[in-house]
Amino acid sequence: MSSFRRTLSRTAVGAAAGLLAAFSALAVAELVAQAVLRLGIPAVLAVVAVGPGVLALSHRRAGAAGVLLFGAVASPTRSAAPAPAPP
Repeated sequence: MSSFRRTLSRTAVGAAAGLLAAFSALAVAELVAQAVLRLGIPAVLAVVAVGPGVLALSHRRAGAAGVLLFGAVASPTRSAAPAPAPP
């Protein structure tokens, strides 16, 4: 086998291995991203929602205004979101 053929075959095998690694990484990243979004968004919302609750301990009107603001922002955002896919 000539040096050119050996180099070409090694390059082809290396390229195929790189493509396999890239597609595997994308598949894993897609699965992890869905899990992070499904767990992260409620966690952030819970942390943000704690603020008005703690504020309401000492300032009831400010806490109630925070809850109202939270609902005023969340309601149009949720209604603009696409409907979930049926199971």
